[in-house]
Amino acid sequence: MTQPQPGRQQRAQQQTTERWQRCQQARVEQGSNSKAGHEAALKIWSDWAEPILAKRRELESEGKWRINRRPISGNRDRDAWIAGHTPEMQAWLWQARVDFSGRTLATSSDLEKLDFSGFAFPGEALFVGTVLDDETWFEGAKFYGDARVREHDQLTYADQVAPFGTQASTSSAGCAQVFSASLCP
Repeated sequence: MTQPQPGRQQRAQQQTTERWQRCQQARVEQGSNSKAGHEAALKIWSDWAEPILAKRRELESEGKWRINRRPISGNRDRDAWIAGHTPEMQAWLWQARVDFSGRTLATSSDLEKLDFSGFAFPGEALFVGTVLDDETWFEGAKFYGDARVREHDQLTYADQVAPFGTQASTSSAGCAQVFSASLCP
């Protein structure tokens, strides 16, 4: 008997979790060399993110890049929001989504912090209900889509705001600086 296929949202969560686990395993394999461990993890993440960002640039250059805006609050059905796009954009949005929602991210005895420093988040980054169980770094991370921490609170590149009390400023590249991370249009 075949197992039912998970829905797209479940698949996005599963792929995010698996990618993060590969990053963490790469860190552990480097032993006490935390710099080499982070570089190995960053390579794994970048090998996934860079082709997605390249596809975005391609869609933009072909005039096919059209993101439907949604209100900062109110529209909780992210799947319906994605469904409102062209099939090509839907595929990109699902591929680019990072979804840690409802997960607990914790370090192990081998790792002293959660480190997203330098990571690129090509699409929507969901941390709704995520428990970050230890020191967490986002220094130099780049968010190219909405970053949601709670249902009604979000970081967004559209208006370059961080409504849940973080400090945001605009860099020379047009990105909002939040937690030393960049929200890029």
